[in-house]
Amino acid sequence: SRPWLRSGAAYFLLLALLRQRGALVHTAAPLYFSAVRGMLFALGWADATASSTAAASSASAATSAAAPPALEGRAPAREPMGLDCARHARRLLEETAAHKRSLVRYGAYALSDVVALLRYRPLGAAAQAELMPGVYSLIGMCTQVELQELHANSDPVGKRILADLLEGYQTSHKYRG
Repeated sequence: SRPWLRSGAAYFLLLALLRQRGALVHTAAPLYFSAVRGMLFALGWADATASSTAAASSASAATSAAAPPALEGRAPAREPMGLDCARHARRLLEETAAHKRSLVRYGAYALSDVVALLRYRPLGAAAQAELMPGVYSLIGMCTQVELQELHANSDPVGKRILADLLEGYQTSHKYRG
């Protein structure tokens, strides 16, 4: 019922496969990218749940004046699950982009999954900031022709999201040596 709880295990498995058995991932690229797509959508669910939980806890904190004595001195809470999922997805996208030579044909498909995620499950500011370096690595993996095809096949909202991603890539990530 909560797929993001297993995203850590899936992330470590996919990352280990990509790093240690790259040739195997290259031959099973569609299956690999299907798993990456699942992780991206788990990120969307985890961040939405974390946002709604944070809103509920801030509303309850506003109604109570002080924390109960039993909670004082407790260790700070862990980072929100959405931020963990975003960090895992970023690292996985960056590692995927490192295999550009073998996986270049699939980069545009992964980028379209990112555009769909940002369209249908907008992320919070912290999760989106955490994910963007991985998305920019994915953009760097795509050829100009693939980016044009993705733009041509997107609806107006998808085109705007893609244009924003490309603008962010041009201003903050692209090497201009």
